[in-house]
Order: sequence, then structure tokens, then C-alpha cells
Amino acid sequence: MQRGDKGAPGLARFLRFLPLSVRRFILKQGWVGTSGHEHPSTGGARRSCLTYCCGCFGVFVATILVLVNLSQQPGSQDPNSRAIGARVYQFYRGGAMPKWLMIGINEFGQSRRYTGFLEAKGGSAVSRARMDAEAYYEKQFPEFMAAASQWELTRSMATVAKYAPKPAVATWYGMITARARAYADNKRQHPTWDDYRIEKDKCDMYEFMEANGLPCGQWAGIWRSDKGYPDPDQAIAQATTAVARNKTTAAGLLVVKMCHISMGHYDSSFAVKNLDALKQQSTLDRIRSLYTIVPTDRTRSWGPIFDPMTQSIPAGLMVQYPFSGNLEPAELKIEVIWGRAYLALVDTSGYAFGKCTNEGAMILRDGSIVSYDSAWAAHPEPCSNWIVSEGHMKYAWALAEGFAKAAKIDAVRVDVFLWPGHPERATVNECSLSSGAMYKWHFHLMAQLWAEGHKRQQYTVVDTKPMQKIANGKDWYSKKFVKCQRDILHPDLYNRYCK
Repeated sequence: MQRGDKGAPGLARFLRFLPLSVRRFILKQGWVGTSGHEHPSTGGARRSCLTYCCGCFGVFVATILVLVNLSQQPGSQDPNSRAIGARVYQFYRGGAMPKWLMIGINEFGQSRRYTGFLEAKGGSAVSRARMDAEAYYEKQFPEFMAAASQWELTRSMATVAKYAPKPAVATWYGMITARARAYADNKRQHPTWDDYRIEKDKCDMYEFMEANGLPCGQWAGIWRSDKGYPDPDQAIAQATTAVARNKTTAAGLLVVKMCHISMGHYDSSFAVKNLDALKQQSTLDRIRSLYTIVPTDRTRSWGPIFDPMTQSIPAGLMVQYPFSGNLEPAELKIEVIWGRAYLALVDTSGYAFGKCTNEGAMILRDGSIVSYDSAWAAHPEPCSNWIVSEGHMKYAWALAEGFAKAAKIDAVRVDVFLWPGHPERATVNECSLSSGAMYKWHFHLMAQLWAEGHKRQQYTVVDTKPMQKIANGKDWYSKKFVKCQRDILHPDLYNRYCK
């Protein structure tokens, strides 16, 4: 053994506990070899320094992770902890941290190393939460495999099987990264396979929903840089003119969205009070800045893979009319795998309508509702019961599964707006191909369902247009998917397409 190699296997074991992006950074610097041993040119001092730095880094990451976790938890955590966590979260969200560090934190935060730590620390309550999630998974597994065996999957989506990890070791982020690699490979080999645009181009997303009759938000117009509006001022002028045509809608709330930005950290979707507010200089400057941004996903491990695809999307501006006037609607984030909804996460609680103020609870297929604290222990969430008791879920499940069916996609998150007291008004807001929502114990279980379907490959592969260009007709959702069932269809849609 050469001088400086003593103790290196221990260092190698230690490195295995670090996030992948951090390990790659250390290897790139040449501090250790690929086996975890120091290079012969380095001595014991270098090894001690590296071990010390790695240890400090581990404590730093764990601290940030816990504080960020606290900042996003509903309920009655210590207010001082929540305040500190919120500051750390803003520091993280604002891009002040290095990209590799932010990716490392996200990887670690849903890894099995972290969940193992939580269970060891949290004791029987946390173990029981994990076992309950696993029991739900076992009950749902046959249903999802049956759905996968009857599913029609676009050829571009079937390529995910090449990159998908084995189900036993699949993680949620690992599956999303596999999807990103498949899309990138598709784009290299087949330049017209740009299915990623169903999410990454918000305007394509809305045109897809309209073309398949899926209830979604209405808009004043869409203006794109590759379709006559290369300058943001041209797009803004057309947007204000379009909104001004209707005095009623011009006097109310408007929602501004950028077609080419799908990352939340840019805050590229925002509301303004009315047309006058849209014309204010601060709003115009914000739109100009966003219109010219070349977006990058700096917080996720799949970001560097998706970025070239996202950056190829032309800039665009959309102005929407709000779903529920001046009141913020309740919103569910529903994960659909092989055409079947697995769970719905309560992202916005309906507080504006006097409903629950807690957020982050999950509604399961059996109607049960569970919330997890910062230690991932499970608790009931009675204040979200209104979503189930008022009958919203049958509308929401149908919308999410209808979106997946129209797109012929393996897995997708569909975000659905709810109007308290009016379940029939449920409307699709957006979709996500790379959901970073906090699913706690369900992270790896959903990943296993997704990976298992690709392992078995019992689905039928079909040749279609890119997903965002699939157009089955404006009556498709009402007549072909829902089959005119009045109890899950808005009366206006029933009268329009089913009578």
C-alpha cells in the first residue's frame, strides 16, 4: 500500500453516503480516485482535511434540509424554527447556493439514506407511517399492473424503459431522470419527437387540453416569439389590446404566464388586479425580463438534462382569466401512473373560501386523508375532509386520468383546481413531467409502480404525433372518456356534447 492510502476504504464508505452530485464534484477535483482511494500524490494531511470537510458538509446539508423541511410544514411547529427555515428556504430558492449543492440537497432529501435516518430518529410513529404507506401500495399494486397491461403508450414514452432503474431500487427522482435521458435521446435521434413540450411549453399544454375537451382555464390570447412577436413589447401590446376588448374581464383579476418557463423558482406565473395593473411599468418590466430569460432548472438532478430541451422552446406570453375570480382556488396535485391516479396532494387548501388552512395532506384512492409532519410521522387531517365529503374527488380523479389517457403517457402529475361547494366546476390547471412535490413515504413506492410497468412492458406501443399535438376533438373528454356520465361531468359540457 502506498503512503497516504491507509484508511482509504473508510473514506470510500463515507463518500457513498454523500449525494451523487457531491461525489462527482469531489472526483472531478481529483482529491480521490474512482475507487474512493486517495491519489498517491496526496498525503495523510489531505485525507484528514478532506474527511473533515466532508463531515462539515454533511452537517451543513442536513441542517439546511431540516430547516427547509420545517419551513414547508403546516401545523404548529415551533415558530422560531419555522422562521429560520423560511429564511434558509428563501436563500435556497433565490439561487444563492451553488447549483451542485442545491441538486445534492434535493437528491438527499428523498433518498433512502435520509428516510432511514428519519425512521431511526422518529421511532415507532415514523415506522408505522412507512408501513401504512407500504400497505396502501400493496393494495393498489394489482390495480396498477392491470392498468399498465391495458395501457396505450406513445413510442416516445416507451423509450423510458431503456433508462428506468430496477423497481426494487427505483427512486422518484431516479425515474424522472430516466425520463429526461429518454427524452434527450429521442431528441437526438428523432428531432421532431418533442413530447416534453406538453409540460415545458405551458401554451402547448393549454392548446392540448382545449383540443381534447379537457376543462381548463380560459385565456385572452397567446403570443409567441416564433409566431410574429419576437420582441416582448409587441407581445405585451397585443395582450393589453386583447384584454381590453371585454370590459368585464378587463376590470377583474388576470393571470400572466410565460409559455417557455416551467420552473417554479422564476415565479413566471403571477396575478395582476386588472388591466390597469397589467399596464403598470413594474408589470411590463417584469414581463420583458421573463420573456427574454433562457431558463435553467438549477435545483433538480434532471435539470442539466432537460435544460437544452427547455431552452429550445420559443418565448411566449399568455394572459388567462382566473378560475375563481379574486379568490384563490383550492388545488390538488394528482399523480397518475399507467392511467390510474395514485394520490392527490393538497397544494392549496381553499382557505380563501373559509376552508382548511393546512396544506400538504394527501388524499388516497379510498378517500382517506393523511398528513405527514417534518419527521414524516402520519397524522389525520380532518380540516381537508370537505374535499371528499363534498364529492370533489370523483371529478378530480376523472380529469387527471383523462389527461393521461389523451396524452398516452406513462406517468404525469395533473394539477386540478377546486371550487368549494361546487365539485362540478373542477378544472385542470397544469401538468408536470418532473414533479418535485413532497410525497414523503410515497416517493419510492410510486417510483416502483412506474418502473415495474416499464420492466414488464405489457403495454401497447402506439405511433402518434408528439403528445402536445394530439387532438382527439373538443368532445373527446365528455363523450369518449367520461362517456357522458352526468355525476362526473360539468352540466355545461353535458348539455353541449351529450344531448
